[in-house]
Order: sequence, then structure tokens, then C-alpha cells
Amino acid sequence: MRILLPLDNPGGGGIARVSRELAAALSRALPEDDQLVVLGAAPGLQLRPNVRAIDTAGTGQGRIRRALADQGNVYRAARNVDLVHMTDAKAPLLSSTPFILTIHDLFFLDNPEWFPATVRIYKRLLLNLSIRRGPAAIVCVSAHTRDRLRVHHPSAFSRRPVVVIHPGLEWPAEPAAGEPGDGDGDYFLTVSAIEPRKNHLGLLSAFQAARRAGLKLRWKVVGRPQYDAQAALGALRASEGVDLLGPVSEAELERLYRQARFVATPSFAEGFGYPPLEAMARGVPVVCSTGSALDETVGDAAIRVPAEDQRGWIEALTALDSDSALRARLIEAGLRNARRFTWARSAAAHLELFGGVR
Repeated sequence: MRILLPLDNPGGGGIARVSRELAAALSRALPEDDQLVVLGAAPGLQLRPNVRAIDTAGTGQGRIRRALADQGNVYRAARNVDLVHMTDAKAPLLSSTPFILTIHDLFFLDNPEWFPATVRIYKRLLLNLSIRRGPAAIVCVSAHTRDRLRVHHPSAFSRRPVVVIHPGLEWPAEPAAGEPGDGDGDYFLTVSAIEPRKNHLGLLSAFQAARRAGLKLRWKVVGRPQYDAQAALGALRASEGVDLLGPVSEAELERLYRQARFVATPSFAEGFGYPPLEAMARGVPVVCSTGSALDETVGDAAIRVPAEDQRGWIEALTALDSDSALRARLIEAGLRNARRFTWARSAAAHLELFGGVR
């Protein structure tokens, strides 16, 4: 079987990252009788006689221009393959080659107020077109996302398999098992884009109250501004004890994870939830919101607090700062939980699905 894997925009973000790491995992796991063509750059891709990459650098900037360029690239490459696996809900609109979609979340349907009008209209239109085009199968990155798809698009389940395949977790170069994070920093850490869904303002309110009650820790915030970020950015910059770091390098992020007392993810909703799992893999305790995909990816390996429960967040920040026994229990539980998510397992599940839609 000849498989085409177009990669999402290489500029960054969770979907682009998942796409690149899936491509690298598939290149390692692909049987010799199959062929994999990767459209775009993927660090870690193992180029073998049956694995090759097509450079798509310089295909244009801007949402519409990039979408048109991506569709043209997929159309040309898909003429020589048996199956196209789209790593986002963007069907190949010009090609008649069978294709599979990946859906990461449906927050633009569940909570449209979190998105600018142009973004939610674009996402809704693209998803409708993609499902109407008739994918051979649909991959959801969590059971939560699959459940939301059933609510919004029940017809998507009528003629094709809709399966849950969790992404894998890229473990640190030095395994964290038996080697917990240093945890000696005077701060806790949040890693996420800055947008309303991520609930920075809710955690800020709890943090300020905890500081007034005696919490000495600083709060380091890593992430790029996204939709409607101005209010959160202004409040974070003006708050004593908050270090707004913006995007950082992989090496700097690794250091920040390792030395954090704990990691806090206060999101209203997540389609999968990478930062809590990244922290767990590094032996760092986690507190995160209840609900959405975090219930299945994090489970009881973290302190769980409803996103809007300010008192609960104040208590969690205080307990994680002062209770070393609690942190030790969470480190052990987190390491055990994070081992469930491997790229080898994810790649094997994808290859099994590809074989089923031959």
C-alpha cells in the first residue's frame, strides 16, 4: 500500500507537532511492503527505500493562501498513492484518492465564543466539506473528541469507521523513570497558547489570592498569543509574581519543566492535553482541570480541579507548594500514566487502520 501523509503548517502548534511526530513514528514502523510519502519536513523521519519526503517549503503564508497551496500539493502527490491520511480535518478536495481524516477537537462548535468569527466560520466550513467528501475513516485523538463529533455530525458514523487513536508522547532524552524532576525552582509552570479556552485569567485570580495568603512561588507562563489574547496578556504582565515568557526554545522548555515545582493546566477544555503529560514524563507533579479529554489522558494521576473553582485552585496551589509527600505520590502516578502514550503504539494503530481501508 502507498500512503501519503501531508503535514500541517510547519509554523508550530499542537496539530503541526502531532503531524510531524506521527510521520516520524510511521517511518520507523512501516512494513517493507508498504510505501510512505511525507509531504513536508518532519524531523526524525527515517528515510528508507520505502519512505520518502517531498519538500513543500515556501508554499505561501496566510490561512487562505496556504490552504490553496496545500490542496495543490496534495492533489499532485495523491495521484501516485492508494491512500491519503490527512492529519487534520482538511479533506483533499481536488483528489479522488481515498482519504482518512484526523479530528483533534470541535471547540469551534462547542464554544464558538472562544474564536474570532472568521476562524470559526472557516473551521466549520472546512469540517462540513471534509465530511461531505466521504472519508474512508475518521481518527479522533480522544474519546472526548469522538463523542463531540457524534453530537455535531452523527452522519459521520453511518458509513465509515470512526476510531480513537491517542497521539504518542515524546519522552525526554534522559528517561524520567527513577529520576524525578529537580523540582527545586521557586515557581510553577503553565505551558499553552494564550487564548480564552486556556483560562489563564481564572488561574491568575486564584494565584493572586494564594499569594495574598502567603504563597511564595512565582508563576512562569510559556506560550504564544493566540485568539483574543489581549486581556490575558495585559493582566499577566501587570500581576506581581508572574513571568510571561512567550514562546521558548525546546531546550529552555525542557529546563523549565525539570525545575518547576509543579505544572498547572487550568484549561476549560482540551482535545488531548500534551503539557500535563509532558510534565508527568519528566517527573513533575500536575494540577489540571476536570472534564474534556483530560479525564482520559490524565485521569487520577494529577490533582483535578474544575476550571472555574477558584477555591479549589487556591487549595491545590498551596498544597502542591508545601506537601512534599503529595508531590512524590503524584510524580509516581504521573510517570506510570505517561507510559501509556507511545508513538510506537499510535503508529501501529494507524497502520492497522490503513490496512483495513485498502
